Amino acid sequence: QSRGKRCFQVYKDRSSPCPECVAAETFADGKRRVLEESGVDLHGRTVHYQAYLTPLRGAGGEINHIAAVTTDLTTTKMLQKEYQTLFEKVPCYVAVLNREKRVVKANEMFRRTFGEPRGESCFKLFKQQCTECEDCPADLTLADGGSHTARHIGTARDGSKTHYVVSTAPLVRGDGEITHVIEMCLDVTKLAEVEKELRKSNIVRKSLVENSLDAIVVTDEAQRVVVMNKAAEDLWGTEREQSIGRKVPRRMVPAPLRRKRTPTDEILQLHDTEITNLKGVDIPVRLVDMTLAEDDTVLGAAVIAQDMRQVKELESEKLVAE
Repeated sequence: QSRGKRCFQVYKDRSSPCPECVAAETFADGKRRVLEESGVDLHGRTVHYQAYLTPLRGAGGEINHIAAVTTDLTTTKMLQKEYQTLFEKVPCYVAVLNREKRVVKANEMFRRTFGEPRGESCFKLFKQQCTECEDCPADLTLADGGSHTARHIGTARDGSKTHYVVSTAPLVRGDGEITHVIEMCLDVTKLAEVEKELRKSNIVRKSLVENSLDAIVVTDEAQRVVVMNKAAEDLWGTEREQSIGRKVPRRMVPAPLRRKRTPTDEILQLHDTEITNLKGVDIPVRLVDMTLAEDDTVLGAAVIAQDMRQVKELESEKLVAE
């Protein structure tokens, strides 16, 4: 029961008046007031509320009472706190831009990487440049109200390059007007570095394989050709365009290579064997066969073949000479 109790007893479970009593100020100057406060409910739990204080005057104009209309904000405050925690701690860069594309709010990860926003433009903070980006997703969002994604390279405040994928979404007012744009940027710098290293590795691999004097053929687990270099084309008398994606003809593969493969297969070396190319020519070769496996899974095989025809001819000429 609250009747007859003082407001500080009801709202805050205090035994003495609040240090700054807003009700006393309203009694004194007769002004309406709106305030947000925290109090304690009947069960001792903290509650947040918004109070509208309106003075009630008597016949002579004196203020006899104050009407306090209170709205419970506990759930709203809890949601705001959860939102703020999510905004601050989400593991990506988050920034809120106004229509002039100035950063008005940024999360912890953004501030740590690009610095504290002080009303600068997004391109100034993200890239330390003085001109707008040509493919700005925020521009598109402001124009059509949709979400857009792009990949950009920024410059952190320490001068290092930062690769990120940015997605934009509109923040709309009640009347449908887009007032702000939120940018969420996923840092892919490490991924970009891995991609760069993979490109370098692929260039080296392709160069080594393509320019090798020995024939190199790589097949998948179904014995379909996935890689064939120029020397292999010449040796087997075929073209890559006709062989890639197809199985290697049986006659082109010596019998020891036509085995069931397991992840524990050792490297097989055939120093003196023959293959028959697609033109029906028997060719002496020296072969190295490797099973390609990862953990317990066979991924395919690689065959390296050295054409021994010239060597055999030289050996024959030597015997004739002797």
